[in-house]
Amino acid sequence: MALDGVTTPGPDRLFVRYGTFSRQNFVGSRELFSDDSTRFVDSGTMNAERSPGQLSLRTTLERYGIGSRRAALAARTGLWLWEPADVEPVLRQLTLRGRNHNPCGPEFNRHRNLGLGVKSFIYLCVGGGLAIAFPVFFIHSAVRFIKQRSFLVFRQTWSEYGLGKLLSLLADMNQYVKAPLDLVRQSINQHAALCVNREGKFQVMTSGFSVMSHVWGETMGWNSPEGFGKVDLSLRKKGIHRAHFLKFFDRCGATWLWVDVLAMPEALEDMSPHQQREIEALRVGVINNLNSIYQNADKVVVLDSLALQLKTGSLVDVAVILCLGRWMTRMWTLTEARLGRRVLIKTEDGEANLDEVIGLLEGEALDPGHRYAGLARTLSAKRGATPPSARYDLADLTAASRFAQTGEAIDNVRAVYPLLGLKWKVDWDQKDGVLNLKETLPAESEALVTLCRERGLPDPSGFQQAS
Repeated sequence: MALDGVTTPGPDRLFVRYGTFSRQNFVGSRELFSDDSTRFVDSGTMNAERSPGQLSLRTTLERYGIGSRRAALAARTGLWLWEPADVEPVLRQLTLRGRNHNPCGPEFNRHRNLGLGVKSFIYLCVGGGLAIAFPVFFIHSAVRFIKQRSFLVFRQTWSEYGLGKLLSLLADMNQYVKAPLDLVRQSINQHAALCVNREGKFQVMTSGFSVMSHVWGETMGWNSPEGFGKVDLSLRKKGIHRAHFLKFFDRCGATWLWVDVLAMPEALEDMSPHQQREIEALRVGVINNLNSIYQNADKVVVLDSLALQLKTGSLVDVAVILCLGRWMTRMWTLTEARLGRRVLIKTEDGEANLDEVIGLLEGEALDPGHRYAGLARTLSAKRGATPPSARYDLADLTAASRFAQTGEAIDNVRAVYPLLGLKWKVDWDQKDGVLNLKETLPAESEALVTLCRERGLPDPSGFQQAS
């Protein structure tokens, strides 16, 4: 069902914005999507459909591979006025993939310890191929040179034979990208960003870099039939395999890139307690610098697995897919979206500025009953004020993160600290984090109670500062 003056979403559709709408006057996402239950992980809330239309839409979304929780949430929020026939042209652009279906996901889960014999055989094959190819290359190039009298024939023949790719394959077989701990410490001490370039070289920077915003499970986790999980320990010790690194680095279109999984060292399972405490202290140090890192970045580049499959130039298609993807459902991506000066959503063959997407939707949805109203409110709550604020109100963050998830329980409170301009301390638990919010933000006590109730955090009225 197409609305008057609006083109139905689909590949290569164009949308003309008319009219204006102030984001400050927009109805808050909490008012639009109010619910009797406030618990953000309440499965009953997600499963309770409000109409047969929502049930039909959810069924359609799941048929195209959208997870049941995300499908239910989208049917209740961003797509609450959409019908299956409206959204299917967008969904048909998605390609159902195999086991590791994420465009920027890891190549393999276990370190391929091939053994000396197998490795020797591979090097012998590659070396033998080079031994045969080089004489043929020189003879062919010499013949061309005699005919054309140009040294450019050597470069042309080299490219045609693919010798550069063969040498790169040989060099990349055992290359991994991992940040040196001394540079991690330096970045923390200088309140700067530890960035990496395409060659895997690291540099501490305060400007001239981009931030990669992603969901760990999609970009770094291994997708098995049972769900996402960690890549094997033997591989994580080495860092990120270069082939995997290039998959996401090349998507970002940056010279220097800040990537959380590289800038924040991982506490591995086989480390001693002392080593794990040391690594955790470094991780907290990086977290306390996130506010300045994101605000100083030239752009925040979003890699969402669904958006990366879009071939359309339609901003509305991008909005629909974002509301169905995992990027919209995470706490840490809220921090990146709120603090970044420019937020760019990468598609298969292009990118979309999140502010332009929201501006288009708000310009069309002058009536709260417009089909785009849910999309506009959902994305506007994720993005926040523009230009970005250095500090947000706790009530605003509580509403914006209502349905957001985290991989670690402590991040239900820790993830709001960069947005509040506050510092986290090593060895703090959830209770310590809540208590500090209670003491630091006494005027926002009501919002804190709501945050704790919705995110399953300790009740702030139930404990006091230890004397």
